[in-house]
Amino acid sequence: MKKEYVKKDDYELYSFPMPFLLKRSRRKNYIAKKLEQLHPCFSDNCCYDAKYRLKKGKLMASVAVMDKVKLAEYRSGGRKHIPLKFGDGNRLEFFNSEKILNISLAFAIAALAGILLTSHAIHTKTKSNTERQQQARQAVIAETEENTAFDKAIHHNIEQSYMVLDDFLQSARKTGGSIQNCSLIFLQDQNADQAYKMTFSMKECFPQDFLANSEDTPDRQSIFSAVSYANSKPEFSASLYGKANKVIKLKQNLSKSQIDDIRLSIWNCNGILLTDFSDEGIVEFLIQNTSIKKLLENLKNICNEHSIFPAAVEIEAEKFNSRMKIIFAEEIKAEDCNPLALINKYSDVFLEKDLPKAKAPRKKALTQNHQSKECFGKIRQKDGSVLVFYKNSQGKITGEKE
Repeated sequence: MKKEYVKKDDYELYSFPMPFLLKRSRRKNYIAKKLEQLHPCFSDNCCYDAKYRLKKGKLMASVAVMDKVKLAEYRSGGRKHIPLKFGDGNRLEFFNSEKILNISLAFAIAALAGILLTSHAIHTKTKSNTERQQQARQAVIAETEENTAFDKAIHHNIEQSYMVLDDFLQSARKTGGSIQNCSLIFLQDQNADQAYKMTFSMKECFPQDFLANSEDTPDRQSIFSAVSYANSKPEFSASLYGKANKVIKLKQNLSKSQIDDIRLSIWNCNGILLTDFSDEGIVEFLIQNTSIKKLLENLKNICNEHSIFPAAVEIEAEKFNSRMKIIFAEEIKAEDCNPLALINKYSDVFLEKDLPKAKAPRKKALTQNHQSKECFGKIRQKDGSVLVFYKNSQGKITGEKE
């Protein structure tokens, strides 16, 4: 008896890859989900059967989908095997009644399992998404709080060091003293507990001139060395320290635009670069004393424009040129407390002062009587005065200071 095949118009055949590690008990649920995407109007009125094969190293599923009513019609007459024919010579046994005892029950169970699985998956995914969103929000809040604490600590240390430097330079100007060289660290890096550290080599003034503005506190300490003399002029060193409320790790990797602007500013003021950012944010250069004020103003503007800060400055002042070294830290904005503005404001205390010229002794005008008398000669004495010798009216030679 010739075997009757299901007509092509009464079923749809799909083929797609299956996960290798998927358990057999879960394959039906996986296939049902794929059919929801592939088969139009896939619902409980549909039934399906699947065959598996390996193709190019992949597990492939061939799935036939039929309407339950059509399947029941083909099963009339007690037939157990419903073969399908697709293509030339390609025949597969689908919808074997021995394998699927109760199609309606099986699909009901599959549909229910699919609904439960889908519901569980949606719930799990929603819960997972909610947890990820909460973690992301908490991470943002923690980062914001950390950045806020960092900014507060930065500005507290900057303001503290700025006020101390302002007081010290103001006192130096009042005393008429000068700063031979200095090292100014406005933001201490790494694990130090210091907000700032400043050292000065002073000339032509005394530690007592600074004591009134340098009283020690728990957050502040001042140390002055003994006074020594060079060419009859007093010299001493001063060290100022400030305690930090929070340890700060500075970022010193400047961008190309920041480096270019700083470099160009130095060149425009006829400065000579000695260290050109070979070590992160460090630049070292020579500058003529006549150009210092202009350069400091330009560098201060660059700091404000790029939100960077001179975390450390070293100055060695000489009569005509000064050697400067600056370490810049990025992502710090302190327009109102930039130490370069203070150094510019008190630049006169960093420059070597010219010695006053010795005044020449004033010559006393000879009286009319002396001018009318014959002068025999002059002798300059040790104290700088000059004796003029002449004859008086009695014919004697006498001397008188000029």
